[in-house]
Formats: sequence, C-alpha cells, structure tokens
Amino acid sequence: MPQRKALVLKVSQILLLEKPFPERLQAFLEALLEGPFPLRSGKILLRKGERLVPVSQLGGEAGGEEVELSLEGRGRALGRLSLRLAPGTSLAPEDRLALEEAAGILVLALLRERAERAERVLRRAGELATQAAGEEELLRKVCALLVEEGYALAWVGEARPTGEVVPREAAGAVGYLEGIRVRWDEAPEGQGPTGRAIRSGRPQILRNVGDDPRYAPWRERAKAFGFASSAAFPLRVEERVWGSLNVYAPEEDAFDEEEAKLLEDLARLTGHALDRLRSLKHLRFLADHDPLTGLPNRRRLGEDFYLLRGRWALFRLDLLDLREVNEAYDREVGDALIVRISQRLQESLPREGRLYRLEGGEFLALLPGGVKEAEAFGKTLDEILEIPLDLGEGRAWRVRVRAGVALFPDNGKTLPELLRQADLALREAKRVRKRLAFYRPELKEAMRERREILAGLEKALAEGKLRLYGQPIVDLATGRPAGVEVLLRWVRGEVVPGGRFILVAEEAGLVPELDLYVLRTLAQVVTPLPLHVNLSPQTLMDERLLPVLAPLKGRSLRLELTEYALASPRVEERLKELSRMGFSLVLDDFGQGYASLRLLVGLPFSMAKVDRGFVGGIGLDPKAEAALKAILVLSRELGIALVAEGVEREDQRAYLRSVGYSLGQGYLWGRPAPLEEVLYP
Repeated sequence: MPQRKALVLKVSQILLLEKPFPERLQAFLEALLEGPFPLRSGKILLRKGERLVPVSQLGGEAGGEEVELSLEGRGRALGRLSLRLAPGTSLAPEDRLALEEAAGILVLALLRERAERAERVLRRAGELATQAAGEEELLRKVCALLVEEGYALAWVGEARPTGEVVPREAAGAVGYLEGIRVRWDEAPEGQGPTGRAIRSGRPQILRNVGDDPRYAPWRERAKAFGFASSAAFPLRVEERVWGSLNVYAPEEDAFDEEEAKLLEDLARLTGHALDRLRSLKHLRFLADHDPLTGLPNRRRLGEDFYLLRGRWALFRLDLLDLREVNEAYDREVGDALIVRISQRLQESLPREGRLYRLEGGEFLALLPGGVKEAEAFGKTLDEILEIPLDLGEGRAWRVRVRAGVALFPDNGKTLPELLRQADLALREAKRVRKRLAFYRPELKEAMRERREILAGLEKALAEGKLRLYGQPIVDLATGRPAGVEVLLRWVRGEVVPGGRFILVAEEAGLVPELDLYVLRTLAQVVTPLPLHVNLSPQTLMDERLLPVLAPLKGRSLRLELTEYALASPRVEERLKELSRMGFSLVLDDFGQGYASLRLLVGLPFSMAKVDRGFVGGIGLDPKAEAALKAILVLSRELGIALVAEGVEREDQRAYLRSVGYSLGQGYLWGRPAPLEEVLYP
C-alpha cells in the first residue's frame, strides 16, 4: 500500500509540472504503467462534442481485461481513462481504489487546465483590447491568439450593408479566404455559420463540414484545407451585430459547450473593445493611456506610484534613433517602431513590472527590487534589442536604447525627485555610451559641469576658438602619412577631450554646427594629403551641407560616414550629389553594424575603415584575424580601399602588412595633434 500511495503522490506531482499539458498526460500514463499494477497499456480519451478522442496512449493493444475509469467532474463527463491488464492478471480491490484515486486527480488536472486555458485566453484578449492602437491590430491579434491555441484558421468578417461579409483580419490557413464568397443575407452564400451568426445574433456551430447541406458552397474548399468543423460568433459594436468571429478546427465536434462558451466570451470581449475604440469611452481611456501603444502614461504613473510598497527601480528609457527613423521613412514607420519596441519591452518585464510611455521615444518602467533586479533587466534589454526590428519592405533597424535608473526609496521618496534622478542617470548613460546607468549623488555636480561645458562650447563656437587636430592615416609599408583624419578639439588652457564636449553637443543638438565649423575652417587649409572629415547623421541631411562644401570642391576631401548616418531613403541621392561634387565617401567602423556589407555594396563608397575591434583581436582571437582576411578579399572584389583602425602595437602593423593591408591608423603613429603639426612636421 505505501507503494500505491507513493504512486498517487507521483502522478499528482506530474500533473502539476510546468510542462505542456499533452506531455503531462503522457507522463501520467507512464507512471501508471511503471507502477505496482499489472497493466499492459493505457489510453486517455477526452470528449470532443459528442465523441471521445484519444489524446494520449502508451503500450500495445494486446492484453487481458480492460479497465474503464470514467473521468467526470462538475456534473459533466470529461472523458475516460482506459487501461488494459496484462494477460492472465486481475486487479485487486485496493489497486482499483488507487487507480480510481489517480483518475480523480486526473479529473482535477483536466478541470484546472480548462480553467487556466480559459483564463489565459481571456486575459490575453483583455490585454489586446486595452493595448491595441486600432481595429486592425486588435482583430489581427485576436485571430493570431486563436491560432496559437490550436485552431487551423481564425478570421473576422465585417457585415457590409450590401449583404457581403468582407474579411478584415485573419490568421492561420488564410489561403482559404482567397476569393471566398460569404454573405449574411438569405442567398446560398449566406447559409453558412458566418451568415447565420450575423443574421441571428447567436453563435452557430458546424460539427461536421460534410453533414450540413447548407455548407455546400464551401465544403470541398474546407476539406482541401483540412477543416472538419467550424463555428461563428457574432461581434456586436454600437449595439448592433457588426460582423462575426469565425473559427475552424481540423477535427470534428471541436466545439463542445465549454469551448463554445469561451469563444463566445472572447467574441463579446472583442466586440466591446471595438466599441470602445469607436466611442467616447476611448477618450476616458486616453486620459491615462498612450493612444499609440496602449501603455499607461505619466498620469497613470503618478497614480500607481503612491501605491508602491517595498523597493522599486524607476527606469527612464530613451530610443536614440527615433528622429532618424522618422526622417528616414515617415512618422507612420516611426510609430510602428515605437509600438514594436513597447511590445518587446513589455514582454521582457518581470511579472509585477509596469511600463509607461511618455512621448516620442521616451518610456518609464517600474520594476520591483533593487540594484540586482535592475541590472538583470538591463541585461534583458541587451538581449531583446540585439535583434533588428523588421520595419517592412526590406527595412530593418537595430534600436539603440539608453536607460537611467533611480531606486525607491533609496534615492528618493517622491515621484518628481526620482524622475529628476532617473533623468540624470539617463544623461550619464548617454554620455558614457552605455545601455544602463544608475543615479549617483555626484551626477548632480556632473550635470552642473556639463552645463558649464555647453555654455563655454557655444561661446567658443560663436567666437571661432575651436581648433582642428589631426591623426595620420599611414602607409603600412613606408610609415609615411597617406592621409589625415581631421578632429575637432577645444582648447581652453588645456585640451578638452572630445569625449567630454562631443557628448554634450549631441545632447544639445550642436553636432551639425561643429561639423559645419570643421568644413568651413578647412577651406583655409592647403595640403596635398587627403583629409578625412566625419559627418554625423544630422549633418549629412542638413540643407546647409552642400553650400558649405562648395568652396572645397577640387580638394582631396574624404567624407566619413557611419552606418547610422545612412538610414534615410534620401541618403542615396545625397551621396550621389557628394560624389558628383568630387568628394570621396568612406564607410567608417565597417563590420560594427548589421547592415554594413549591404551599404558597402549598394552605395558609392570608395573606402572603408575596418572597425578597431577586429584589429584588437590580432594575436588573440583567430576569428578576428579570419574576419580581417575576409574583409580584405571582399574589398578587392569591390574595388574599395581599406584602412585598419586602432593599430597600437608593432605586431598588429606587421600582421596587417603580411596579409595584404596597405593603410592603417592608430596610436602606434601618435595621438591626435594640432592639424598644422601633422600636416607640416
């Protein structure tokens, strides 16, 4: 008997595992057959409509006596547990009691699984209803949800005044809908479940597509797609039947009373959501939610904040490239990017985490816990944002996000205080070019210093007191300069490192002014060496760029651009204009971005600078060395010159020379110095 009790405990544990339910059922049977009973085989059959359908079985059919255990719960038959004994054996009374107890546990698991599935479907549908930015998104995701739950096809049809039913959104075997003709009037095409559901305002169940003569117009098509049963549920919007939610299954009798009730509730919820999107109730919703993403807004954050208990982390997140996306494509694509990012962010939050959208590409997130939990979410950000987002029509974008974190109540107990601190941390993350930064008290002083730097930088720019520095690009064979990269430095008693003032300039939107300052100053510089000048994404598309470059025509000027500067669909035309003016184009940091190769092939570049990460791997990473060789072969095929960046050691120079590189740049030949000293040593 202790063995039998242990078995009952074991099957209970199996049915509670966090595994797909079919796997748990199979493991349940395995436990029974391996237990202290003379069992040869087992089978679990569940009720589908009027039939019992095997969902799990184990062992052969041959055997002795068959033991049938009914699976009943809450006043209805759920199915049957069918067990076959080994030949010549019988079941002791205490064994039967143990098996009946196991069957009872299975009933509880079945009821729990059905309840959890219904709760999951309706909860997810409820989330879709509150987050969807429009009808199409809502309907598309409801259909996708049903297909994820195992249906072959789900589609929403809108009832038009002409009597036609027009598919609005669908998921699954959508080919079935191509050219399909469905109506909701009394025509033959209006006698299927969809037409009847719209006319009557009641659910319509078709248990077998081969039995109902009214389904004749679609029968052969349905069989070809493997549909055996279907159901339609009316969608009510503004107190009228607007259309129907239509679902198809590959087995007969797929829609029992409980399943039909769940789908009817889903259709009702979907109708309410459509109603909300069209009514004044939506305006009240918008009072504390963002209309684009459906996320709570700052007003809702204020309400939620006062309910906080324990330790929380407030994240302030900013999408760095949203303006470039809007300029590159259009606002609609930018909005789609925001929605996709919000979805990724929301899916990555811990269970109690909350996400809010402020405006543009700014989000706030509240996460339970302290530094450890916040750092874990920061790693998750790296993972979810590593994969580029597909923007459609062959367009993809890898999103750069920066986040600042302030801790409650460690860093402050009021929302305004924490928001200010999270903003300081966000500025720090942008300054040091890291995904995540935490608030520290010294950041306030750093902010004061940055304001001083910005004020001084604006003054130096206005007075023309910024200086041009240079770093040579060297012929690896001779060590002689083959070109010079022009850099901007600010000298005020001492040289202010570019890392200090460039990031401040980026925050203030001053980078185009600095780039144009460099170009205007170069008009006064005479040298036979080619000069390399970096252009930011903003400068490349600035309307002032071409007039400022005009005096430099005929000079050996090479314009360096990173991948992020090349996202706009107007870039190609701008690059062609620059080429026609006689300027060479250089792709900077080649190999760092996911689209660098496509850009190198598709745009008029004559040179590329290989990212310093590859050079840093020389002698340490065989893969980096292999990449350097592969890039060299590719460049020769494309007729593009290469510069290896970040050369700091003699062994790196020797290796690059040995494999065929001819140009290099790095500290091996000196740090940046005043331009006149580099040009006229």
